[in-house]
Amino acid sequence: MMKRNDSEFSGSVTQSSTSESKKERTMVLNVRNANDVTVVSVAKELVGTEGARLREVVHGLTLSAKSPGRLIVDLNKTERVDTLGLSALMSLAHIAGDGSAVLVSSNPYISEILRIVRIGGIVNRFASEPDAVKWIDRVRPVPKAPSHRQAVTEVAAG
Repeated sequence: MMKRNDSEFSGSVTQSSTSESKKERTMVLNVRNANDVTVVSVAKELVGTEGARLREVVHGLTLSAKSPGRLIVDLNKTERVDTLGLSALMSLAHIAGDGSAVLVSSNPYISEILRIVRIGGIVNRFASEPDAVKWIDRVRPVPKAPSHRQAVTEVAAG
């Protein structure tokens, strides 16, 4: 059996980064509502365990949303994505329901990665948020609230 010499591996295994440089690289999520569409903006890096964090946030949003499936993930401020981040993006279609999750990216680097992995067959992708909102409005219109008269009739009939 071969004995491993830890000193040989120390340079390739260790990550030396100060807390400040790591803080600058950490994914930043901003969640807002625009025209009854939930928009999750991902800034910085979507790498490593950040993909799981994005999945958790999106899952929580879809459970609490008035209009599930009306979801945009905006990658315009995303600088880097790895395989775990791509996996999280691919799972959005399943999490959001009915395959109506939408990605927005005008960043050429991120757009090229999404094109290479053919994510367009799983999650719809647009270059701008207005284009994404138009598509969502067409595919998943906002459910209309029943009028008072309809509500009373349904209660009386029940």
